[in-house]
Order: sequence, then C-alpha cells, then structure tokens
Amino acid sequence: MKSIIVSAIIGLLGGLVGTFLFETTDGFMSNVFSDFTIGGVIVGVAGGIFGNKSTTLVKKLLFSVGVGLVVFLVFGLLSGYLMNDLIAGALIGLLVGLASHFFGAKVANVVNKVDEKIDNTLDKV
Repeated sequence: MKSIIVSAIIGLLGGLVGTFLFETTDGFMSNVFSDFTIGGVIVGVAGGIFGNKSTTLVKKLLFSVGVGLVVFLVFGLLSGYLMNDLIAGALIGLLVGLASHFFGAKVANVVNKVDEKIDNTLDKV
C-alpha cells in the first residue's frame, strides 16, 4: 500500500512537470488540476499496483508506459493536442515504472521504520 502511495506521489510530480513543460496555464491551481496532473496520478496508482505484483523491470516499464499512453491518448483526443499528450504519457509512465522498481521498496522500508518509531513513542506516553 505504501509503495502505491509513493508511486501516486511520483505520478503527481511527473504530471506537474508535464503541465509546466507542455501546457501554458494561468496560476498554480490550474496546474494542479490539469489533465496532465490527473493523468499522472492515474498512471502512478496503476503503476504502483502492478509494480507490487511484478518483479522484473521490463514488465514494470512496459506496463507503466502502456498505461501512460492509454490514459494520455484519451486526454489527447479530448484536448486536441494528441502528440504532446502521448509524449508526456510515455515519459510519466517511464518515470513511474523506474521509480516503482528502484525506490518503491526502499521508501516503504523507511516509512515502516518511521511508523514503528512513532508507535514506540506513543506507547511510552
């Protein structure tokens, strides 16, 4: 569960970067609620779920890039900027797949250690 949340956060950050690179928007809130950011979170959650089940890097990358292309294909058909959306979807999917493979378990271990320390501190109080 924790690595899924980490992948969703990475997808959110990738979506924000995609918004700044590929769209011109007014203000911070329009960047946060753009189609790139929402698509990044969707790709992050899907990539995190599959990243927990798969062990090979190739499968994680192919799945994340595939989900990124499908999600951003829909956004591209709705917005009319198909090529920009497909490139951003592939890049966000690649970012999520790599992060899920290399950092997912490490971040989950750190979160577990912090959670144990918090529980120990609360038990003493």
